[in-house]
Amino acid sequence: MTPQIFCDATLFFSRSTPSLPMVIPAMDVLDQYLTDYSLNPTYALPIRAAVKLGKKTLNQYYSRTDDSKAYRIAMSTLHFI
Repeated sequence: MTPQIFCDATLFFSRSTPSLPMVIPAMDVLDQYLTDYSLNPTYALPIRAAVKLGKKTLNQYYSRTDDSKAYRIAMSTLHFI
């Protein structure tokens, strides 16, 4: 697994205050990478287990976006469009 994606994400969000429309797609990309690597049998089982824990942590943050007022407003606005 290349740690470059995590470095890129860190640098991207360190440049300015991230907004919700910036965070959600980035989390989706990270989630896809973690999913791919957690299911890849070429990696040892302990590595895949660690990646699954990282995915679990990411999903906890992702679920918290559902609780934000900005997210709820955006979703209700999009629902009416």
